[in-house]
Amino acid sequence: MMARTLITEHDFSFRRICAALLLWVVKWFEELGAAWPAVGTLYGHLFYESMVQREMVAAGLSPGMKVLHIGSGRLPLTAMAMARRGMRVDAIDNDLRAVQVARRLVEHARLTDRVDVQQSDGTSIDCSRYDAVLLSLHVLPKRAAIFSVLQTLSPGARLIYRNPRGMCRCLYETIQPADLAGGMRYDVTRQTLGKQTVVVQRPAP
Repeated sequence: MMARTLITEHDFSFRRICAALLLWVVKWFEELGAAWPAVGTLYGHLFYESMVQREMVAAGLSPGMKVLHIGSGRLPLTAMAMARRGMRVDAIDNDLRAVQVARRLVEHARLTDRVDVQQSDGTSIDCSRYDAVLLSLHVLPKRAAIFSVLQTLSPGARLIYRNPRGMCRCLYETIQPADLAGGMRYDVTRQTLGKQTVVVQRPAP
């Protein structure tokens, strides 16, 4: 029993180190992308375009729908990918510096008519006018943000949030969809870069 415990603890530490290294690489690419829009565009095409496409299919989103993205960060790749697919996106972050950088990148991509970046707290926003609300992986406190969204989400609208999987589970909070309020359907989609997407739909009346 002692040997098994030591092996388990060693394995957990190794996974934490690997996950932290992956996180460092991702943040390094995001730093470059924020400073050099061409790098951000390449990073988005490599890792976000296909992920967002899978999320849109899983959530049943279509062009013209209104989406709120909570935790868009300095590199609003999700919001821009959705905008390129015909969505109208409000992107919010509580970091003013991140909002300022994101606005410049949206302007560089010529998407200011479809993406509006604002500073706001994801735990205190009325979501009733959106067809879907998406929470990024790094949003904190995630649980509070999710339950806040569910309080004002309109019937038939979708909540989309990203959970960690694999090694990244030791770095980010995981919210199990089964722990949410009953009566809502959900779907889980495996993604790259240690993520999975959960889509929850509030039942229509």
